[in-house]
Amino acid sequence: MHFYREDKKPLFGKHDLQERLHQDFLETPQAADKLPGERFAASSNEQLMQEIMAENVLSPLILNIGDRFAQNREVQIDERQGGGTIVLLDVHIPFQGRMALLHCTPRNRLRTAVHGDATESEVVLTFLIGDPPKKLQQDIDRQVALLQEWVDAVNSDIAVATRQIEEEVLRRLTRRRARLDQSETLLAALDIPIRKVPSNEALEIPVIRKRVAPQNLAHESGGHDEWRLSSVVYEQIVDTMIRFAHALERRPSSAQELLPDEPTLRDWFIFLLNSNYEHESGEEIFVAGEVINGKGKTDILVRQRNRNVFIGECKFWKGETEFDKAIDQLLGYLVWRDTKAAIILFIKNKDASAAIKAADACIRRHVQFRTAARPDQPARRRDYTLASPHDDSQMISLALIPVVVTAHA
Repeated sequence: MHFYREDKKPLFGKHDLQERLHQDFLETPQAADKLPGERFAASSNEQLMQEIMAENVLSPLILNIGDRFAQNREVQIDERQGGGTIVLLDVHIPFQGRMALLHCTPRNRLRTAVHGDATESEVVLTFLIGDPPKKLQQDIDRQVALLQEWVDAVNSDIAVATRQIEEEVLRRLTRRRARLDQSETLLAALDIPIRKVPSNEALEIPVIRKRVAPQNLAHESGGHDEWRLSSVVYEQIVDTMIRFAHALERRPSSAQELLPDEPTLRDWFIFLLNSNYEHESGEEIFVAGEVINGKGKTDILVRQRNRNVFIGECKFWKGETEFDKAIDQLLGYLVWRDTKAAIILFIKNKDASAAIKAADACIRRHVQFRTAARPDQPARRRDYTLASPHDDSQMISLALIPVVVTAHA
């Protein structure tokens, strides 16, 4: 037998898949109750259901067996076991789907376990190289087939749960559409004008938080781990911050208690962001700077392997000197090659335009400044690229979000 365990734990044995699927069944249908009402006028229940399922339900695992490849390596044997070396063959099998599923036990548990390692994109099976080659090939084929059986068992459970969730989502969408139709009928009978808050000004706390998983770019960096936050998730986070910031801007009297100092503002932003987003593991993903290193009392961080994939700053405009310090503080963190960042700048000056232009000038003249994008709304958001002072190849995408607060706030 050429299959070599090398003290590897069996796959598909760490978590109960049914528990995870049951959680999806409880949480996913709630999205139907949170959809903006105008979506029902533009889409059918079936279309809305497909959208909700795509965003919230586990997709099946797909093994790309045809793309597998092998690499050999030499391993030193412990002297207590006779010493010497052996040659091992690692068979890499790419896959699509959540890596966590490779550690979940399906309802139809197979009698024979499969041992191996799993990364974000590959399953690795290890074999002891020896003669004859034909027997080694048979062992490889046998283990790959066993791996596929386990994947099929997992996918079978996912398919059953998906059908059940689809039925519940459709039931809730149907009920919600009926209520909206009743409301429209009632409003049509009233002789009172009704104005809704524009969707671009509405700030919602979702029932189901979006899951954020930093991406590993090892395949783009010669096999070395390099993590980043996807541009799509970054834009969603910045948009959430902008909406909250400008809700404070529009209602200064209501926001007065939220604006005593920068750490208080930071804590409110962390509360809002953790209400909207969570780590893939289900844990809170945004943390305060001083929790990590005792510094950065206004910092909002997303950490991955002791470095930051996102850095946020809450600052009041106190002049160019203090703003220069804020930029230096942001650049002082350890980052990955493609880190995202945002500075929410609260401005109480009468001449807010001058303050925004001064902040822009501070960033542009900084020694680590590299590029600036042409802003669509200069008073609302400006975007820049800066290089990390630790490594010029590590770039930081920075969004500047000005917020003008009236004097009585």
